[in-house]
Amino acid sequence: MPEQRKMVTALFCDLVGSTELSGVLEPETLRAVVLRYFDAMRAGIEARGGTVEKFIGDAVVAVFGVPRVREDDARRAASAALGMIEALEELNDELEREVGSTLAVRIGVNSGEVVTSGEVADGTMVSGEVVNVAARLEQAAPPGQILIGPTTRLLLGAAARVEPVGSLTLRGKRDPVSAFRLTGLAPGGAPPDTRPPATPFVDRSGEYRWLTDARASVAARGGSRLVKVTGEAGVGKSRLLREWLAELIAEGALVGSARCRSHGDEASLTPLADALASLLRRAAPDGTEAAGDALPPAAGEDWDGAYEVLRGGLLADGTPSPSLGATWAAVASVLAGLSRRGPVVLVLDDVQWARPLLRDGLRTLGESLADRPVLLVCSGRQAEGTPAEGGPPESSRAPDLAELRLEPLSETASHRLAAALTATADGCSELSEEVRRAVVRRAEGNPLHLEQLLAWAGDGADPAELPVTVTAVLAARIDALEEAERAALDAGAVLGRRFTTDDVRTLLTDTPHEGAVAGALGGLVRRGLVERVAGTPPTHQFRSGLLRDVAYQGLSKRRRAAWHERLAARPGTGAAV
Repeated sequence: MPEQRKMVTALFCDLVGSTELSGVLEPETLRAVVLRYFDAMRAGIEARGGTVEKFIGDAVVAVFGVPRVREDDARRAASAALGMIEALEELNDELEREVGSTLAVRIGVNSGEVVTSGEVADGTMVSGEVVNVAARLEQAAPPGQILIGPTTRLLLGAAARVEPVGSLTLRGKRDPVSAFRLTGLAPGGAPPDTRPPATPFVDRSGEYRWLTDARASVAARGGSRLVKVTGEAGVGKSRLLREWLAELIAEGALVGSARCRSHGDEASLTPLADALASLLRRAAPDGTEAAGDALPPAAGEDWDGAYEVLRGGLLADGTPSPSLGATWAAVASVLAGLSRRGPVVLVLDDVQWARPLLRDGLRTLGESLADRPVLLVCSGRQAEGTPAEGGPPESSRAPDLAELRLEPLSETASHRLAAALTATADGCSELSEEVRRAVVRRAEGNPLHLEQLLAWAGDGADPAELPVTVTAVLAARIDALEEAERAALDAGAVLGRRFTTDDVRTLLTDTPHEGAVAGALGGLVRRGLVERVAGTPPTHQFRSGLLRDVAYQGLSKRRRAAWHERLAARPGTGAAV
């Protein structure tokens, strides 16, 4: 595999006071204790998709992002660090009883760009400043605490609960490093936020009406429906649901919602349990999900028995107990009972992360509620390679469609949103009109990218560069490609936003992928990364300029230079840098 530039998060964990411990315990006992410590720390890392790169003395070095980049690597690393502290507390309870001693650790977490082949060489997958700073942050952390670097803090965003530590002078770093003490993370499966919005809700009236009509259709015909809200990451699916749910909740509607998580050791049906619990709390007069009078008396014994099944299994820990069939039947029974009071809405966001057990069950749940007014809404990214089933939101057939696909904002709506995001207290803009227009063009209608690019420019950064918050999601999509598809995408990135099949083949000459270019480009089209351009010769272009920029940045400088030289040597062919 050729060298690639990747955004990774490194975690460095070390024992505190291990020298003193060696003077207390016999060597054999000390070795057994340290091995148990290593096992506990490794389990916390691997459960969240990290790779333990090596053990150095009493230290554990782990990396998130190699061999595969995920958009939430920083969150995974932060979650692992917090989990490691908790795991050590449990281990210490055992060690206190068994050997009369306990352990303490300190942890450093840092994110940044590295060059890697994704393969282990001499026990090392990544090295350099990112890992070194993580090690220095660990050394600066008090026992039992976690220090994170500024890029990790930026990637975690509002999910992180942190305390600023200030600028630290770290050995080997010329400039001070802003550090933060990590104290917690917001739950990954929290329901869509329904607080008053901080920014305007623009250009989604048709989509909002689509959801409203879908609920009205369920209420009118008295039968259930399963609908999908799909679109690219950052296009506004969660924001649309936030606005819609806020109004339903204000009206006192029967609504339950939750998010699926991309990692963790939660049970397969935990998002369903969270959504159902929130629904039951809203339905019960005293706000507790266990209230027996959440349903009218007509539900009778069916409600009592179904609720007991759920309370002992799904609502307790997200598991299908006593059996999968009994659990889904109980869910259907409870939803049917609640629907006697009015239409029920159950929303699951980020279903691209849902486990197969949950996805399969949702497909059949609607069938079991065919005669009850229940609307099941699943929101997430469209499965790659599958076309949207729905039509435009303004279609009069909207309530009968299965899918609502969100498209990028129009240019006019993007300018309205940009103006609101950059407005100061006196109604002026904190950015020049020229910079704001450039950012709008670059975001290409993606509200999240627009917001992040504007914040990046507002902080004084070069608007031509990309903030890590933008690259994380796009880099993860690229890193998940098959080898031939990745090679074709990399070649296209060197050629520019638009490229021909022949030019891609030229760059991949004398490689294992030379004969697979057409198939690889077809795969990229199905995945929604590039699109065909009419005309001859066969031509494709990146779906967004940001995607092309991230793909280009992911190439090592050596590979870029080699391909540019090859293109320069071919008469009549140019390359975009």
